[in-house]
Amino acid sequence: MNKKRRITIAGMVVAVCAGMCLLNSAIKAEADTALPYEEGEVLLVLDSSIQKEVSEELLQPEAVSPILTGADGDVVCAVVALDDVSDNSVPTDVREAVEYYSEQPGVLYAQPNYIYEPETDVYSDLETEAAESRAGFGQWYWSALSMEQTRAYLEKANAGKIRVAVIDTGVDIGHPDLDTAINMTYSKNVCGDTYKPVTGDAGSNSHGTMVTGIIAADADNDIGMAGIASGYADVCMLQVQEAGGSISTKNAIRAIQYAKSIDSRIINMSLGIYREDLALGEALKSAAKVGALIVCSAGNNSTDQPHYPSKYPFTLGVIASGKNNTRYGSSNYGSDNFISAPGQEIYTTVAGGGYRTASGSSMAAAVVSGVAADIWACDPSMSADEVKNILASTATDIYSEGFDADSGWGIVNPLLAVRKVTGFTKYDLDIDIPNTTDGFVERLYYYCLRRDSDSAGKSTWTGVLNRKEKNGGEVAYGFLFSDEFLHKNLSDEQYIDILYRVFLNRKADSAGKASWMKALDEGVSRLYVMNGFSGSKEFGEICNNCGILSGQVRTTENRDINQGYTAYVARLYRQALGRGYDIPGLNNWAGLLNSKKWTAYQVATQGFFHSSEFTNKNLSNEDFVKTLYRTFLDREYDQAGLTDWIHALNSGKSKDEVIAGFANSKEFGELMAGYGL
Repeated sequence: MNKKRRITIAGMVVAVCAGMCLLNSAIKAEADTALPYEEGEVLLVLDSSIQKEVSEELLQPEAVSPILTGADGDVVCAVVALDDVSDNSVPTDVREAVEYYSEQPGVLYAQPNYIYEPETDVYSDLETEAAESRAGFGQWYWSALSMEQTRAYLEKANAGKIRVAVIDTGVDIGHPDLDTAINMTYSKNVCGDTYKPVTGDAGSNSHGTMVTGIIAADADNDIGMAGIASGYADVCMLQVQEAGGSISTKNAIRAIQYAKSIDSRIINMSLGIYREDLALGEALKSAAKVGALIVCSAGNNSTDQPHYPSKYPFTLGVIASGKNNTRYGSSNYGSDNFISAPGQEIYTTVAGGGYRTASGSSMAAAVVSGVAADIWACDPSMSADEVKNILASTATDIYSEGFDADSGWGIVNPLLAVRKVTGFTKYDLDIDIPNTTDGFVERLYYYCLRRDSDSAGKSTWTGVLNRKEKNGGEVAYGFLFSDEFLHKNLSDEQYIDILYRVFLNRKADSAGKASWMKALDEGVSRLYVMNGFSGSKEFGEICNNCGILSGQVRTTENRDINQGYTAYVARLYRQALGRGYDIPGLNNWAGLLNSKKWTAYQVATQGFFHSSEFTNKNLSNEDFVKTLYRTFLDREYDQAGLTDWIHALNSGKSKDEVIAGFANSKEFGELMAGYGL
């Protein structure tokens, strides 16, 4: 068994994202052997043509094992077991072997196999009994991040699942809050030469189980806690620590290689060190190249010293924030980090079926991993860079505006992030508004203007309602016909959907909606339709419950006097002139019908067929007769009738005589009856 040297480092969670890091092939940097490493092993970072460049003696199968390969199958990184090297010229001392291999052709870099240990800054006393509900233990960060609303949007968006590979100490596969979160098919113990099933959590502090809980614990089982991406994260635990053992660069790289092979979009890894580990960096770079998202904890030593892998430009360093929305005291910081997330007293799962609170950037990074999964689950077609940009653009500033070294882009905001990727707003969810005058006005702001009320406007509208100066319909008119509303340029369908919400407090039913859409298409105004809703029994009940008067708004347009007459004129525009109506003309002809000054026949003949617009079409006799069929009979021609009418015109009958023949038909009479004419 190899001897092992250890160091305790800042625990962290790494979720891997897109980006690229170039390893300078000209650098033969001296390995830092002051850091802990495995005795008897050296890691080699190789160039893409290793099989051509390096002698067979260098890559002896019994001594050298590939642990990372590129897309083309070439070896990128390998581990050398020094005791198994048959070449006596190769030193068995790690420091000397690093120097030896660094000079070999095709070796970009040689280094020790560094040792890591996950560490969270503060643990609470272990709670072995499962909590009965989230309200019972105060999962404060759940409410602080508005996760209930966020999950409502995820459900509305029919979000899918995103694969998250958690590289950590292991996980309690029997924990009642994690049984739906873990994908056992792809969860593996990667220590050793072969992948083995994960059977538990090897870490003394249940680090892997805690991270998994923060990301994906069941939110719907009414026990324990709720994961940030519960139901939307397909968690694959990649165990890199044996019971009583340590975590090495070699095992971390093996886990990354496996995570790539199962197409993980996010890789969650709890490692950190204050010295660049180029072999690990090369592995992370390879994961970034295939589109994974890299999020790293910033570390827990209250310093801005370079910390890896969070310092890499292709990673997302996460600073822990506290309950007061400032940087948590022990969290690292600095411009190498990208974003902040809650990391103080984070309640989560532990091995053995229990729960505890823990603090540190490991916890914060797990939160970001969960939020990234939520974002991606809404639109799996996005790239890692797009997810990263959404995280940054929706984060909540807590120090200076924009990016700063103490918080990155600010505290992660899952609610705004999910809204941004889905296009939803808060008005896309059903709301519960109180039955008061204030509530009545608030619902108008909510449904009509899709915004929160302003104090001055709300005060004005509630005042006129309380003083009975206006009824509910008149106040609704003030919103629906305001410049702010009209500038939205909503379609008829969108307008009707809003009327259902405002006046009936429900979604539109298909039959009713189709009827109102038809009325608008046939010429009545939007005010006419609004009055149809504001005069309903349902709206009367809403107003009564709010203690206000219901009512309608007087219309002044002729087209709103008789819906049937208006529809008749609108069809003349379409059938006779071949276009939609214009409102002044529609009001004019509807007014003549309403006043009985003109008959339907006069409007058709003198108003439309004698108009300059129609006569300027210069239709042939055939096209003229076809138009009469559509206008007066509401159908296409029959060949015999068409022939007869064309013959009549060719024989000297006037067009007015032919029009009269159609207008006196039984079919036209039945058509007019449908319009109330």
